[in-house]
Amino acid sequence: MKKTLLLSAALAAVLLPLPIMIAHAQTETGGVDSRAANTRAARRAKEGGTKQAPMYPQTKREEPKQSGNTALTKQLAALSALQKDEKNDAAIAAADALIADSRATPYDRGMAAYIAAFVWMAKDTDTYTHVIPYLQRAISENSLPNNTHFQMMLQLAQMQMAEEKYADAIATADQFLTGTASEEPKAYAVKAEGYYRLKRYPESVEAVKKSLSTGNSSDNLVRLLVADYQEMNQPKEAAKVLEDMLAKKPNDKTLMMSLAGAYQDADEDAKAGAVFDRMRAAGLLTETKDYEQGYRILANIKGREKDAITMITDGLQKGILNPDYNSYSALGTLYYNLDQIPQAIDAWSKAAPLAKDGELFLNVGKLQAQDEKWAAAKAAAQQALAKGLKNKGDAWLVVARAEFGLGNKPAVLAAYREAAKYPETKKAAETALRQAAGK
Repeated sequence: MKKTLLLSAALAAVLLPLPIMIAHAQTETGGVDSRAANTRAARRAKEGGTKQAPMYPQTKREEPKQSGNTALTKQLAALSALQKDEKNDAAIAAADALIADSRATPYDRGMAAYIAAFVWMAKDTDTYTHVIPYLQRAISENSLPNNTHFQMMLQLAQMQMAEEKYADAIATADQFLTGTASEEPKAYAVKAEGYYRLKRYPESVEAVKKSLSTGNSSDNLVRLLVADYQEMNQPKEAAKVLEDMLAKKPNDKTLMMSLAGAYQDADEDAKAGAVFDRMRAAGLLTETKDYEQGYRILANIKGREKDAITMITDGLQKGILNPDYNSYSALGTLYYNLDQIPQAIDAWSKAAPLAKDGELFLNVGKLQAQDEKWAAAKAAAQQALAKGLKNKGDAWLVVARAEFGLGNKPAVLAAYREAAKYPETKKAAETALRQAAGK
C-alpha cells in the first residue's frame, strides 16, 4: 500500500510544559519566604482565611501536613531567595545540601527538590535531563500540597515525553490519572503520543479519543489519530477523521492534501482527484510545496498523469516549482509512462546532470539508442559511466550498440569486452563477442 499520507509523530502535538507553580507552593507551605511571612496577607492566610481551591477534588490523597524541621527553616528560606534572585548554581548547591541533610523532613526534601527543578528549568532551556530527577524526587517525598504534587506529575510526564522516555511518560500519566481520579485531557494526550512513538497504535487511538472526549480540541491531536490509522493500514478511518476536520476548516490546504492521500491509500482515486480539483478551483495552490504534493498525488491516480504533467510544467513556467532534479525526473517518468519518449528524453536530460549518480543518463542513453540516435546514445552512456552507476555493464552495452550503429567495429568489440567484466552483463557480452568473432 502506498504511503502518500505524510503524517508522522512530527505532526503530533508538541506538549509544552506546564508552568511550575512555585508561587503556589510557597504560599501554601508557610515558612519558605520570610519576607512574605511578615505581611498582613500572609498572617491572614496562616490564620485560615485564604486557601487555594483544590484542582483535583476527587483525589483520595489527603493534603499532607507541611511540617518542616524548624532547624532548617533558614536554609529553606535562603534557598527560595537564591532561586528568586536567579543565582542558579548557588541555589542548586543549597538544594542538594538540604536534600542530603539528615535532619530534613519529607517536606524539606520535597520543597528543596521542587525548587531545584524550577531552577534547572531556568538554567538549562535545551533539555529536561536535570529537571526530571528533581521532579521525581519531589514527587516521591509525597509531602507537597495536592495541587502542586499532581501538577508536578503532569509536568514530569510531558518532560519525559520530550526526552523520548515514552514508556516512563505513559507510566507517569497513568500515575497522575489514578492519583487525581480525574479525566485530564492533557494526560491522555501524553499517553496518545507515547503509544504512537512506541508503535502501539490501537492504544494510541484509544488515548486520543479519550483526550478528545474529555475536552481536548487540538488539531494536532486529531492529526495524530490520522497517523495512527495510517500506520494501522486503515486509510478509510483516516479519511473519515480528515473529512470531519475539513468540514470545520474547508480551505485548509494541508488537510486537503492529507485527505487526497488517504483516499489514494484506500484505492478511492476518483475522490482523491476530486479533492485536488477542489483545491485548484479555490486557488489554493500557491506555494512550491503545494505543487510538489499536488503533482505527486496526481501522478499516482490512474488517468490523471496528464494533469500531473500540466501541474509540473505550469509550476516551472510560473517559477513556483524549482527547475531541479525532482521536478524534471518526475516529469520524465510521467512522459515515459505515457509513451511520449521524446518528451521523456528532454526532461530526463535536464534532470540527469543534477542527479547524484548516472542512472538517469543511462535511461536517456537507452531511449536514444531505441530511436537510433547513436551519437547521443553513446554520449549519454559515457556520461552515465563518468557520474557513477550501480551496474556499469549496462552502460557499456549501450556504448557497444551505439558504436555498432556508427559503424565502428573495433570500438564495438572494446565496449563488449568492458561489459564482460561485470556479472550482470558478462553472459550477453561474451555471446556478442563470440558472434562477432564468427563473422
